[in-house]
Amino acid sequence: MYAWPLIIIAYKVLKPGHDYSELPDTFIIFLCSFDPSEAFSKVDNRAVHFFKTIDTKDHALELIDGATKVIINSKGDFTGESEELKELAKLMNNEEVSLNEHFIWAQKRIKELNQDRRADIMDYEMKIMDARISGREDGEKRGKEIGEKIATRAGVKNLIEVLIDLSLDDKTIFLKVKNKYGQYFSDDELKQFISEAKNDSLQEA
Repeated sequence: MYAWPLIIIAYKVLKPGHDYSELPDTFIIFLCSFDPSEAFSKVDNRAVHFFKTIDTKDHALELIDGATKVIINSKGDFTGESEELKELAKLMNNEEVSLNEHFIWAQKRIKELNQDRRADIMDYEMKIMDARISGREDGEKRGKEIGEKIATRAGVKNLIEVLIDLSLDDKTIFLKVKNKYGQYFSDDELKQFISEAKNDSLQEA
């Protein structure tokens, strides 16, 4: 379980001589995919709550600062709430959405990233390409620094894991890894990385 805090703040400093009530409205929105009622004084299953700043001794006395805290519980009761809000809850709960084009796009993109681990390879290739471009622009020294930073032990192991998941043979995996990281690691080191990754894969299976 986790929360997605989304903070939307419209803030403007009051100028001298202006009244405090002229502060713009400020909304702090928390999107929670779990029941947040532990933070409340009592259990309340409503999906949407709005909180204002009040005096702790006199609850009828409210601070007119324009600030509102909004808590949306995707597991709560959405009776009487808008269809857009219900659609947002579906997206938060990883359920199929169909009404809002922005939510549909977001869900589609999330599924693409989750289903295709080959995106990891593309990510590493883009980083290496960026390093080469930066190297040409900043000179050989700067390019070497960026290249060495990218070619980390963790980076090599992650690439090997992806290639193993693609069911490639050891020779092909070695050649692809060497092509990307051969200038930073010896053949023996790369073979050792591959061997360790395959052993880890067998243990997990």
